[in-house]
Amino acid sequence: MGLIEREEALATLARLCDEAAAGHGGAVVVAGPAAVGKTALLDRAAARAVAAGALVLTATASAAEHGLAMAVLAQFLLGAQVPQDARSRLADLMSAGGPAPEAVPGEPLSALDVRLAERLRAELVGLAEQRPVVIVVDDAHHADDASAAYLAYLVRRIRDARITVLLGHRASSRPAGRDLRLDVLRQPHGHDVTLRPLSEAGCAEYAAARLGPGAEQAAAECFALTGGNPLLLQAVVEDFAAADGSEPPAAGEHYAAAVLACVRRSSPIATRAAWAVAVLGAGPVDRLLELDPPSAQAAVRELEAAGLLRRPLQASVRSDRRFGRPGAGRARGPVSARC
Repeated sequence: MGLIEREEALATLARLCDEAAAGHGGAVVVAGPAAVGKTALLDRAAARAVAAGALVLTATASAAEHGLAMAVLAQFLLGAQVPQDARSRLADLMSAGGPAPEAVPGEPLSALDVRLAERLRAELVGLAEQRPVVIVVDDAHHADDASAAYLAYLVRRIRDARITVLLGHRASSRPAGRDLRLDVLRQPHGHDVTLRPLSEAGCAEYAAARLGPGAEQAAAECFALTGGNPLLLQAVVEDFAAADGSEPPAAGEHYAAAVLACVRRSSPIATRAAWAVAVLGAGPVDRLLELDPPSAQAAVRELEAAGLLRRPLQASVRSDRRFGRPGAGRARGPVSARC
């Protein structure tokens, strides 16, 4: 089935890719909480661009590779989609190296690095003269400092090129180095698309498509258990679909695994908050983790935005705040004691 409640976001990405194909380049940050569907949206936009004849270059940043200079650049510049002659030239350029290891994250490029960045930009512009180029970088908040610096350099110079840059970015993330989201949004051709969890109606639509007629009660349960988080929703519907009918459907192993995955995709501070409250139960998050209140509030907001908390954020983190536990009576909210 198609993406639910993402039609407007997909239309925005399609429009900006079409504008770039006409010579008006741009960059877009697709932001949202963990597991809200950023990757699925980027994949759909990339598939559309390929069908329209664009050269689509993709990369996925990783926290494990943050210390590897030019790791993200290497993924999309040296991928199989790049024509062989261009790929050889790009490989030669990149062998010249990126910023010095002792460079401070976020600092301006050196004169040598600017020359390299300009040559890389010129290669991409050359490719775009043959057909539009769409660069897709998922989890861009994990990008290594060298790749982030070169992407920022490129974004500032594509306004009149047939190039679109699409970045997936966790909304609450504080990158260890350069903040690419800010670099994009400073530009007149930079755009922001923010994804939110699905509404109750969206959850009902998905549940009905998977479970069939008569899924109204299950749909309400799905929304209560997931808060509209697409990853959690897909998992709990899988559990419901596997029920044999001898007892009411309940969240099970698919759901538990999805909760763990969602927590682990969150920022380090939000992950700590999830573990602490899941294990210790209700209590002030800031005291449990020995955090200052603003940091604790940020962690709680991130978990709420991802649908992992059962209550809306209140004025203070010092409140009776619980995470739900699958199978614990009528408790609501996905973070499980099994974390």
